[in-house]
Amino acid sequence: MAATQDGVGMRTKDEMIAYLNGQKARGEIDDEEIADSLQVFDARFEITPDGQIITLMKIPEGASEQDVEDAIKEGEILGVKDGYIIAEKRHWELDGDKYVYAGKGDDDDDGVSGTELKFDDDGLLDFAGGIMKLKKIK
Repeated sequence: MAATQDGVGMRTKDEMIAYLNGQKARGEIDDEEIADSLQVFDARFEITPDGQIITLMKIPEGASEQDVEDAIKEGEILGVKDGYIIAEKRHWELDGDKYVYAGKGDDDDDGVSGTELKFDDDGLLDFAGGIMKLKKIK
């Protein structure tokens, strides 16, 4: 599954670019911060039968193999898969007749645990508390 290209966090990709360019014009952020913020539009989310939701992000342009290895060692990322970094793993479980987020498997409650995984009328999966919609790509 991948994030739909039309919106994240209540902004479309074009709106997000305009917003970030405004921040850059005011000197609040630089090009690297803009690139980091836009990565979510290229994210992939793998939902596995064994109860994992794996967030995959493109390896940042210009990142060397050593940069990636260092990020893994420092715990900034979990690993690499198919040219993407494994940014995060969450868990899902069946709760009665609903599929719900079960968290990250640690004590960090980010407000998403226990929320239902459900598809809307267009076949898109509400994700991250509804701020993103995912569509099936495989």
